[in-house]
Parts: sequence; C-alpha cells; structure tokens
Amino acid sequence: MVLFRSRRFLVISRILFLVLDSLLEFADSAAKDVPLINMQVVAGDPVYLPCDISTPDPHDQVLLVLWYREDLGTPIYSVDGRDRDFGLAERWSDENVFANRAYFMPEKQPAELGVDHIRESDQAVYRCRVDFKVAQTRNSKVNLTVI
Repeated sequence: MVLFRSRRFLVISRILFLVLDSLLEFADSAAKDVPLINMQVVAGDPVYLPCDISTPDPHDQVLLVLWYREDLGTPIYSVDGRDRDFGLAERWSDENVFANRAYFMPEKQPAELGVDHIRESDQAVYRCRVDFKVAQTRNSKVNLTVI
C-alpha cells in the first residue's frame, strides 16, 4: 500500500512539474514577444510614450489602458472606459510617480502617454497594457533613458 501511494505521488508530482514548466515557458516566450521601444529625453523636457490602442475590428473597442513601471508591481496610470465611452474614460495617475504631470492622448497614432517635466527618477522601463472588448490584450514596452 505504501509503495502504491509513493508511486502515485511520484506520477502526480511529475505531471505537476511538466504543467508548471510548460506554463513558465509560455509566460517567458510571451514576455519576449512584447515590443520594446528605446527613448531618450532630456531632464525637464516632456516625453510622449507610445501605446498602440488600434484594433483592426471596427466593432471592437478599448476598455482599459494600464501603464506600469517595471520596478513597481501596480499600475501607475490608467484610462478606464469599461463603464462608459472611451472618449469619456476615467483617468487616474499615481501620486507617487507622475501625479498631475501625466496625460493620455488617445487621438495620436499611436496613442501616447505624455509626461511633463521629466525627472531623472522617471528613468525606467514602462509597459502599456491595452484591454479590448473582443481582441486579445496587447502589451508594449518603452525603455526611457533620462539624460
């Protein structure tokens, strides 16, 4: 009986290992596929971080745009149109990151997150995440260097 349980445990452990390994490999390959744009800006100047919110389906729509700073675990800026027309979407900016220096420009091609009066402490990798009603979530990254 003990041998049967031990073998069963080994089989289940092996299956779990293979599943977890596959998930990690998928996540790693998905992270590698995220486009990265390198940008440089002079401290004190404004910067415009691009984010493609376009969709090929005219019936689809943007629901939510989230901006992350790679070294922080939570969003630093959001445009939330889940309960309203995207043109009237609620905007929020983290007071500890950009505060009132940031603004989103969805009419640009691609859309841009403008940030005024860039500081040396703003140097980081930023990720834009766009959630659509129908299309798959899209991510892009900007490596911002402040000189």
